[in-house]
Amino acid sequence: MFAACPACGKRLYEYRDGRWTEQICWHCGHYSSNTPAFSAQPELFRDVVRKNGAFFMKKYAYYARCLT
Repeated sequence: MFAACPACGKRLYEYRDGRWTEQICWHCGHYSSNTPAFSAQPELFRDVVRKNGAFFMKKYAYYARCLT
């Protein structure tokens, strides 16, 4: 079962790079992570996916290629 986004209730996608885990809702742009930067100041990341959507799409497309 997949986790639901706390903001909109849609599916929450999880990405791991070995050290950190990032959770993104591609429907509403909700972002959470266990990185030190996010833990210290989560309010700075509130709109990070909406404002930098192309960056995140490229980043996670790269993850998908590496894992397959």
